[in-house]
Amino acid sequence: MALWKLIPSTHETDPRWQDRPIYAEVVVRADTAGRARLLAGRHELGVHPDDTGRAVGNSSEPLGSALEDEKLYQMLHVDDPKAADGPEGVLSAVPGYPPSNPPST
Repeated sequence: MALWKLIPSTHETDPRWQDRPIYAEVVVRADTAGRARLLAGRHELGVHPDDTGRAVGNSSEPLGSALEDEKLYQMLHVDDPKAADGPEGVLSAVPGYPPSNPPST
């Protein structure tokens, strides 16, 4: 399996954050970048990775995780063959906005 790193791709004052938590980086082990993004978002929301989380009746979908938003987080492939061995899931999640090199948006 591959390792993926999600890092913010927009400034912390961007209104798209909508008061959702910001992570400096999240490292995920998954087969694809899409699956990694899904696992990261579900981890943040405390939802089991295989739970569909669909609304029932008149309830509405909750606001999703910012980690699932491609405009807020960019996905980087991490080249580390040894660390790629193991089950899929979130390996680390560092809260807070990165202190250096803010994106230029």
